[in-house]
Amino acid sequence: MPISEQIGCCTKTTPLNTCMQNIFQLYPEFIDTDIRTLRQSDEISSYNVNAMYQFQRHSVTMPPDKLTGLRVLDLGCCVGATGAWALHHGARRYVGVELQKNFCQLAEDNLTKHFPTHDWDILSQSFSEFFANNKEQFDLVVAFGILYNSIEIESLIRNLSQLDADLIVIDTQSPKRIQGLFKRHQVPTELLDQLAYIELGNGGVLSETGHKIMIESANISPAALKIMFNRYHYGMKEDHTDLMRSIFPLEFNLRYSISFQKNYNITDDAYTDFETTYNDPSKQTLVDFDSLTLFSIGDHWSFDTGIADSFDQHARQHIPDYDRVIDLCITVCQHLIKDPAEDRILEVGSAVGETVKRLFAKDFHNIVGVESSANMLDKIRNVPIAHWIESDEFPHEHGPYQAVLCNWTLHFIKDKQTYLQKIYDGLNDGGFAIITDKTSNVGTELELYHNFKRTQGVSEEDIVAKAASVQSIMFINEPSWYLDTLKEIGFKQVAIINSAPCFTTFLAQKY
Repeated sequence: MPISEQIGCCTKTTPLNTCMQNIFQLYPEFIDTDIRTLRQSDEISSYNVNAMYQFQRHSVTMPPDKLTGLRVLDLGCCVGATGAWALHHGARRYVGVELQKNFCQLAEDNLTKHFPTHDWDILSQSFSEFFANNKEQFDLVVAFGILYNSIEIESLIRNLSQLDADLIVIDTQSPKRIQGLFKRHQVPTELLDQLAYIELGNGGVLSETGHKIMIESANISPAALKIMFNRYHYGMKEDHTDLMRSIFPLEFNLRYSISFQKNYNITDDAYTDFETTYNDPSKQTLVDFDSLTLFSIGDHWSFDTGIADSFDQHARQHIPDYDRVIDLCITVCQHLIKDPAEDRILEVGSAVGETVKRLFAKDFHNIVGVESSANMLDKIRNVPIAHWIESDEFPHEHGPYQAVLCNWTLHFIKDKQTYLQKIYDGLNDGGFAIITDKTSNVGTELELYHNFKRTQGVSEEDIVAKAASVQSIMFINEPSWYLDTLKEIGFKQVAIINSAPCFTTFLAQKY
């Protein structure tokens, strides 16, 4: 019997065997040692690793009664959970490949507790090293969450196909930019799955024992994935996505899972013509198709329309003490500003106006907001609570100001000393500035910052991708630099009034 028939993937109408023992409860170390347990499920398609999620995902994509005698390769094995699943259910050989050495050690420790060491291997290698050196044959290749770890996505798929396994199981997520577009316009997810689309951009940096390893990133839609696998003689055997979405609606909202079989149902028309489907009169939506492209390549993170539409949510996920700092600004203004109706406040980097809105609600009505991103400003420029300026220059002409608020902005300015001098020059005597900036991006503090993101539901993939996308446009100085520089340019009293991992808030007063 061919391995693909033996695997016999679940369909959306196949009930899971809920009476089966959950081995991830039987072997809890495969969950407890996984750092992804810190994540929380969210509507942007990240998922929390827990015993039930791992049990259901493996049950759907690797039915336990079909694994006997198989040779299983697991790319991106993390702490070895897929190895435990395969070996527990009768696989005769398991090989896990993982770049991060600490995960490799955890996987080895976990597997050693329960399975003979001659049945498995954990290889601390990059995928390129593995593909170049591998001599083993495999029946089943598991690729959970690895496609966005390579910008050379076609090369990765070619290498997967050259392993010559009978079945390849893919679990990954759809392109982020398209996710945002479809979410805003409430387009059904099944239509997204029919759009051939690849989004490529810089990924992240993994730091290990003093050196750094660049990882590029890519997100590919299901339709584009099918086209590429077809090119290398693998056709879609089963689409597990609907079943997984029925079990985990939030976690699998914009994630998908597909099994590809060698030489199975290879077709030229691998996907439905999306625009024809989309324009069906029964499908009512508002997407402007002129805004869609087949391939989108972006090297740097920017305040584009997608970020602008969800900026407050994004900020709360990525900025510690976001709301606390805004409220602190309001409190200081209430304490130091004598005439809220007349004394002018400038906010530099007003984004979508959250701080200005809160100031206005507290009766501060002489406000100027300056923002360099047109996409951000488009969300608020018609809201008459401030004088809005689209510029990346300090707006001297609208001063002088009694207060300048500059939060989470200066680390995008290379010559920030010059900009700080402009802030000082733009203030009245007796005025003040509140400045919050990123002041660290290394070591334990960086790991604490990443832990904060994880508690807010940010996925490991997003943490890595965001870090790399901003690294060439972010300029970071230590807190001591700010304390010294603010005094050098003339501020008489400078104090730190809030701090969080990697971020510091300064109050500087001009006399």
